[in-house]
Amino acid sequence: MKYLPYENITYRTRLSPQEVIRKLSLKLDSPEFNLSDFGKDSKPYIGKIEGDTFKMNPDTNIRNSTLIQITGELNENNEETLIDVKMRLTIAVKILATIWLVPFTAMLIAALINPAIQETSGFPIPRILGFIIPFCLFVIIGFKIQSTKAKKHLAKLFEAEIENTSNKRYKK
Repeated sequence: MKYLPYENITYRTRLSPQEVIRKLSLKLDSPEFNLSDFGKDSKPYIGKIEGDTFKMNPDTNIRNSTLIQITGELNENNEETLIDVKMRLTIAVKILATIWLVPFTAMLIAALINPAIQETSGFPIPRILGFIIPFCLFVIIGFKIQSTKAKKHLAKLFEAEIENTSNKRYKK
């Protein structure tokens, strides 16, 4: 499961929730485009903060098709703040993956069920897998590179320790 493109991380910091929000807001650009922002140094994230939650994407100067979406929630616990962060693929990447993988997966299933289809369609199983496997590797490796960078940057920003890293989906 550690190779799937999502992560749940809990950071533990001695900073107050207000201080975490303040530090994060210094690294966060608004998602709206303003001409007055032209030429300014960009911040590492684009997103917004609402109360004790935030939603952001890393700001990449180039278009990155494995862009991740980071959401987080702050919870005060005694003298510490717990920051629950979820990293996921953006909806655009999920839609692209669906458009790409559904037809090739259907072709693969059809070829496995009826081997005669391979001969008539001109798509043998190795060729079909040649469309599926590289795409999946590209998305997974791209996501892991982006999430690893974001994890380290957020730990440094929040002056936090990573308490829990889990790929398990859970509900609160």
